[in-house]
Amino acid sequence: MTPTWDRPPEVGDRLSRIAEPDPLTAELRDFLAHLHDVRGVEPEPQWYEVAYRGGGPAKVAGFPRPLYPPDAKQQGKSPSVDGPDVVAYKRTISRLGRWPWQAFDDSYSNGFAHGKSGNVGETGVAGVQRQQKIAPDSGWIGDPTFQALRYALVPAEPGFTHGGEQAMDGVACNLIDEAFARFQGHDADVGDVRKGIADFCRRSIEAAGPWHYQQQRPMKYLGVSPDATHYSDCSEHATEAYYWARKTTGIAVPDPNHSGYNGYGYTGTLIDNPKVSSPYQIGDLAIYGNSTGDTEHVCTCYYAGDASSSVWCSHGSEEAPYDVSLRYRSDLLCVVRPKLVP
Repeated sequence: MTPTWDRPPEVGDRLSRIAEPDPLTAELRDFLAHLHDVRGVEPEPQWYEVAYRGGGPAKVAGFPRPLYPPDAKQQGKSPSVDGPDVVAYKRTISRLGRWPWQAFDDSYSNGFAHGKSGNVGETGVAGVQRQQKIAPDSGWIGDPTFQALRYALVPAEPGFTHGGEQAMDGVACNLIDEAFARFQGHDADVGDVRKGIADFCRRSIEAAGPWHYQQQRPMKYLGVSPDATHYSDCSEHATEAYYWARKTTGIAVPDPNHSGYNGYGYTGTLIDNPKVSSPYQIGDLAIYGNSTGDTEHVCTCYYAGDASSSVWCSHGSEEAPYDVSLRYRSDLLCVVRPKLVP
């Protein structure tokens, strides 16, 4: 490898610090947060008083596992460990109007299982079970609840910006697939994932002409061939490399932003991975910026080695993508190693 290290000034990804928008309008979310969850209103029941319409089903690898909240221990069940399927269900149920939209954690809490309050917008799993007439109304997720969420459609009502779509969207499906691979014990070849990431970086460098630098969210080029035209920034390029490995290997490679490839994330979400030191491996991410709380650039390792022999791919300017050394910039903060397999 004979990369050139003299590179033009790079822009960074400061304009990409945009969170995914709430799928319900603020007005509807506020209404649901104060609407008590009652049933049987006549003569014209509202969407939250009848079963969700069905469609689909959402395409996933399978049911990852049953889920039990901490208080299920009183009934002889072991509380479930954290996992990406929990995030998928929170996202799905929020799109259905029964859980607040937020940066979801992956813990199956009592609050999410049973509801934080008796108001529609905070009733969680149990609220969906009541609406779908799934017995028992336990807040536990078994196959019946899983299948209900796979088939449910977002209400086509005012305030739902995704009305009529699958509640379990593509992002949730990605997270379910990761959980299925993890909890069902499917083997995955890390070497194949590294080859996929290296392939993406190498081919994007070779095809730098149709690549253009642009900060935008959501990311629009996940899964697009590295030889094709792209408009993206450094953190999107890194995320695309991981998604490309997922697409080409068939392995449920996790989103390095921990978001199920929802199209959002930047260096500040990429840095939230385990920090590592030399020797560096393909797929490692080098984060640059003023501080760990003020990041602005990322490069992806596509040729393994130590600090001087490893080679990294940067997409930080209109002239990019190009290859660089680890310390080609003076503001290196750390190198992180996202998970390559579930």
